[in-house]
Amino acid sequence: MLFKYPEGNIYPMNHLVRLIFGHIDLWTALIALLCGALQVRRSWNVSRWSEATLLWITFWVMGLGALYGFAMYISLGQFIAEQIGWPNRPFQNEVAFAISPLASLG
Repeated sequence: MLFKYPEGNIYPMNHLVRLIFGHIDLWTALIALLCGALQVRRSWNVSRWSEATLLWITFWVMGLGALYGFAMYISLGQFIAEQIGWPNRPFQNEVAFAISPLASLG
């Protein structure tokens, strides 16, 4: 074994996965801002940057965020219902199918 972890600590990969999936809205917004800046890096002005950034936000935040929400509500509906204090009903499927058009728009 190359690395020895002290007892009781969270492994780095486990921490990274929790960070990514726990804050999906934050990192998708950061990626959108970065992609917008990279797209207009040669001739930068505020109007071109804002337009490019809004397009990337539409893709990353709306598209991939809604796809992630759809997958979570379909696959983990009972768990999500427990987390928000609701009984497990078909409501989670309704939310999943309501989110799915946002994923296709993004």
